[in-house]
Amino acid sequence: MIIILNTVDNKQITIKDAVEFNFTQSTDAACDSFWATFFVSTAIDEIVEVRVMQNDRIIFFGYCDCQRITRDENGYKVFFYARSCAGILVDNEAEPTTYEKPSATQLVFSVAQPYGFVSKLPEIYSDSLYEVQKGASCFSAINKFVKLLTGKQIYVTPKKEIICLEKSEDVRELEKYKLLKTSFVINRSEPCSKINFKKQSSNVKYLIHTKSKTCDELRIDRQKYINLSAIPQWQRENTVIDTIKSSFERYKILEAVVGGYAEEPLNQRYRYSDDICDYGELVLSEKQYICDKYGARTKLVLRKDIDIKEITYVD
Repeated sequence: MIIILNTVDNKQITIKDAVEFNFTQSTDAACDSFWATFFVSTAIDEIVEVRVMQNDRIIFFGYCDCQRITRDENGYKVFFYARSCAGILVDNEAEPTTYEKPSATQLVFSVAQPYGFVSKLPEIYSDSLYEVQKGASCFSAINKFVKLLTGKQIYVTPKKEIICLEKSEDVRELEKYKLLKTSFVINRSEPCSKINFKKQSSNVKYLIHTKSKTCDELRIDRQKYINLSAIPQWQRENTVIDTIKSSFERYKILEAVVGGYAEEPLNQRYRYSDDICDYGELVLSEKQYICDKYGARTKLVLRKDIDIKEITYVD
């Protein structure tokens, strides 16, 4: 692992012996993150850019959010925390606009290309209006459009390319790794059982309902109310379904710790079963590469896709 830092005064610092670091990627977060601690003989200037190389391949490029330099009798100890370049799209607000029959590529051109990003998205377009509301970030303006139309999320690579996160075509066996620890987690506090909504602002009551029959089977009762009158028709229906499906993303997860660096992409599909439970097929949703006094290891978080069995009805 090699860490390359660029400072505000255009100096480059290469770190090969970090005391500890943590590199996290997650489908739940727009940005990858990387933090590290290392020692230097002299104080360093303000860190701007961070690049991380693994096996001659760049795995992280981003910008420093915070750094701390501590001086004592042993010298200088430096800590920094950085988010990937996607942080630019998260921190900047998109202009509120109603697009007429836009494509994903058009949205990237309008809200992300000015910051140096390029589209590597497939042909995704709407045959209706798409509204970017006040307060939406540049990232969410693109991601929401793609997710509502395809059910998939976007991801920003270290090359500042915006791609669509696709599930892998192949299904791998998790046992190929030396598993140091596994934990199976059930989060019953997250699934949403029913969305009550209205499509017109003139409606007094929320008379339309979409519910998950899976929640009935699991004896989970958790409702939300949404006013959809301000957004185009196609966004209304997709927003409701996406809200329920998203609430199930961390309902059942497997946490596995493996030795060293697991060079696996997000959304890689796996099979796994043991004497506790047959997990069936799982999808990699988070990866943490950790190095500290206990050695180097990768924590893999894999989610179970759940059929929510949705139905929609009117009072």
